[in-house]
Amino acid sequence: AYLIDRHGASVTRREAFAVLWEDRMYDRPMQKQLDTIIRLLRATLTDYGIGEIFELKSAAMRVNPDLVSCDAWRYLEGDEDAIRAYRGEYMSNYSWAIFTEGFLEKRK
Repeated sequence: AYLIDRHGASVTRREAFAVLWEDRMYDRPMQKQLDTIIRLLRATLTDYGIGEIFELKSAAMRVNPDLVSCDAWRYLEGDEDAIRAYRGEYMSNYSWAIFTEGFLEKRK
């Protein structure tokens, strides 16, 4: 979800960690746990035949926006259907999404 929110911008491992575990320290055991999650994400996407949407280079990762369709992105691009479909809620299960939600509301 965070990678989608970033709309193709790269995210470092440390940033991804901070988003996933806001209250934890980025130590070696947690780095290993993050590596496991990244491997599982890549494997799952590959299993579904869409592995190319996730890019991992050195210490940064991103979703390739040229290979993904997203209603929020279409909203920002002015797509009429996406604008009509927006009901004022954006990834409400994630604390970090409040910033994007505020941005979307301003654009209404």
